[in-house]
Amino acid sequence: MPSINLDPELAEAVLSFVRHGTYPESEDVISAEFSSSAILPTLKLLQDARQDIQVKLPMSVWPGVPAHVFIQAHIRSKGGDGLPEVEQWISEATRLNEDIQESEAASQDIARLEEEWRQLGEQAYDVASKYDLLRGEIAFNEALVNNLERLLKLKQDLDFVEETLVSEDAHSTAISLIKVEASIASVHDLEGTAVIGLLRARSTELRKAFIEGLEKLWNDLIRFDHMGKRLHIERSVAELASLIEALDKLGLLPTKMDSFVQDLSKLLNAVIDMRPGVPGATVTVDGNAVQLREENQSTNLKQCLNDLTLTIEQLNRCLPRTLKRPLSQRLLPLLSTLLISRRLSPAVPVSLEGSQEFERLTQDVTFFRDGVRAMDWEGDSDLNDWLENIPQVWLSRRRETCLEAVRNILLRGPGSLRRVERAETERVSADEGAVIVNGQHGSIPGPSKTKEGSSASGRNATDDSDMSAWGFDAAADQKEENAPDEIQDAEEAWGITQESEEEEVGASEENGDAANTVQMKSDSEPQKSLSTREMTLKEIYGISSGPGAILEILGKLLYDAVELRCKPGSGFASIAPAADGLLPIAALVLAMYRALSSYYYSKHPSGRMLLYNDSFWLGDQLRILPSRQLSSEQLLTAKDKANLESNSVELETFGKVAYKKEMETQRRRLTDLLEPAKGFENCTTEPFAERCEDAIDGIVNTVRDLDCRWSDVLSRSALLQSLGSLISHVISAIILDIEDMSDISELESQQLTKLCGKISGLEDLFMPEGGTHSSHPSQADPLPLTAIYTPNWFRFQFLVNILESSLADIRYLWTEGELKLEFTADEVVDLIEALFTDSEQRRRTIVDIKRGSTMSG
Repeated sequence: MPSINLDPELAEAVLSFVRHGTYPESEDVISAEFSSSAILPTLKLLQDARQDIQVKLPMSVWPGVPAHVFIQAHIRSKGGDGLPEVEQWISEATRLNEDIQESEAASQDIARLEEEWRQLGEQAYDVASKYDLLRGEIAFNEALVNNLERLLKLKQDLDFVEETLVSEDAHSTAISLIKVEASIASVHDLEGTAVIGLLRARSTELRKAFIEGLEKLWNDLIRFDHMGKRLHIERSVAELASLIEALDKLGLLPTKMDSFVQDLSKLLNAVIDMRPGVPGATVTVDGNAVQLREENQSTNLKQCLNDLTLTIEQLNRCLPRTLKRPLSQRLLPLLSTLLISRRLSPAVPVSLEGSQEFERLTQDVTFFRDGVRAMDWEGDSDLNDWLENIPQVWLSRRRETCLEAVRNILLRGPGSLRRVERAETERVSADEGAVIVNGQHGSIPGPSKTKEGSSASGRNATDDSDMSAWGFDAAADQKEENAPDEIQDAEEAWGITQESEEEEVGASEENGDAANTVQMKSDSEPQKSLSTREMTLKEIYGISSGPGAILEILGKLLYDAVELRCKPGSGFASIAPAADGLLPIAALVLAMYRALSSYYYSKHPSGRMLLYNDSFWLGDQLRILPSRQLSSEQLLTAKDKANLESNSVELETFGKVAYKKEMETQRRRLTDLLEPAKGFENCTTEPFAERCEDAIDGIVNTVRDLDCRWSDVLSRSALLQSLGSLISHVISAIILDIEDMSDISELESQQLTKLCGKISGLEDLFMPEGGTHSSHPSQADPLPLTAIYTPNWFRFQFLVNILESSLADIRYLWTEGELKLEFTADEVVDLIEALFTDSEQRRRTIVDIKRGSTMSG
């Protein structure tokens, strides 16, 4: 905080005290210190007060009398009461005046001393400036001398380097050049000066000249003749070692080594390469030279390895030790890569054939690796890894070959179909066998669910999720509960299961034998020969060419895996550990088959059905593959058998999915065709009548077209079952539409009967194989199998009967016929109410039907 100037207040306080004898009232003034700066204002006030008194009391009457004497006399003349105070004041004023005079004298001394100090300071500054100037001059001279000496040293060093450029000790020259370059770089205080720029330019020129000299020396000592395919190395090992050390000091050795290895690999590429059209070469050593001699064809691997060994030995003998390590670290990985890609990988056999030759190959490679290691060369890690991983290498090669073969097989498309046979052996009663042989002409009156005769335990070919595709969905099951007992008994009598065994059809079967045949065998047990017989049911279906080729690949994998396990020392020592890795390739092969199946089967009009057949055939063959391919199944482990079974199940599941998708597609297609009929409302009125006709015609044509397309692929029973499932889907929708009609006129009834008759015409697709109407009166015509493969077929036929029957006929069908097995009383009553107008006869018929339903219930 800045101090307050109290000099005027102090001066007023002194004047008040002199005049009136009073003390100041302000605490600041009382406590203030009377400084020298307050003297002059105080004297000035006192002087002014004195002059004022002299004016009021003329001093002319007091000539020569001092002012204080005059004032004293004046006071006495006025009265003597205040004389003591005046005298005291006069003495104080006198003393104050003396103090003032002393202060003025001290002030003058201070001013004089201050001037003297100022002059002395100026003199000291002048002396210090001169001192600093002299010191700077001395330091500059010393730095100049030092820099000149350093520059002289740098010039002398550059001169020395220039003189040693032509010497044979390249290593020493390189060291000197590096030192002088470092010295030039360390002169930071002269950076940017012309002299440093000149020295640096000269250093750069010397380095360039020195490098050119080293390049020339390198080319003189190591000469490549690519035209003549020759490498020559001079025997001056010391000079070459000095050259290598110089290049290393200059940081040029890695680049030079890369160039040398590249040139050398080009030279040796002809020795390693065995691609078609590329001439081979062998290596010969002539003194310090490595010479390549062209051959008309590629040499074998052993000769190739010998030539490489000879080349490495020559390099090891002619090159200095300092060059061997960087050379080996670059050359051997490159040679190993070329050997593996050009020689070793193509030599890996894709099967056990040629494995003994491969064993000799691995021995030669091992001998080559050991020879290189004996020369203290480094960089054979890639080659060593290949030798240590021969089982994995062989497996990789085998896997690539198998997958490539599968890809090529599937890219060719299905080709021409091959007919194979599915057979099942079953025990039936003698009467049933006679019916099959004599009554059904060898046909199999049931779904295509067959059984392996040679297997004691069966397997399911379809699961619950696929039952709808075979006509066993929930709706069909509900209808079957009401089906006639004869139909259910007929199905159960055949004991049809879903187990099958497929065999290829012989030439005689392809030339006209019946597609389905039945072979009767006498039972081997005497006690059962009179009541039962052993029957073999056979069916023929089509498969594409792909599964057979794929099965051959799988069989080869299985055989080779067992061979490696049983005979690990019979020329298979190096690849024997790969035995357990062969069977997993089978899973990859099947995965490739499944992955490319969409493209493969898209080339056939019935691709999904063909996929179904191929998958099941391949799955069955995969199960029996060990017994066919191996002398004993005991050679397979439990894990191998489980894997084969798992692969078979995956194939069958894949086939079921394809079949289910195809059936769903066709069901949607038929549903879309039926959609324009709009529930058959106004089916006698145009344009609705024409739409109904077109819908039914489209359905009939579609089913017949599917029959033509699928007949060459599916077995007879599978074909009938598939068509029956589709027809069942259609007639279920038609039955629901008709039942939903609340009023059916006579014309509409006739039109519906006509439309349903077209659907009934599809019954000819279900005639037994080879079955025709007999011209002999004693032989009954064969019956169609429609009701067996179409669960709601009888229900549909009864609906047609109801549409074209009278009330009496409907009552008869209910009371005396089997109408109640397909329809409930409420359903029949609803149809009667829709078909017939209200009358006494209709009411009696409805009452009789309801009463009969109650009595039967």
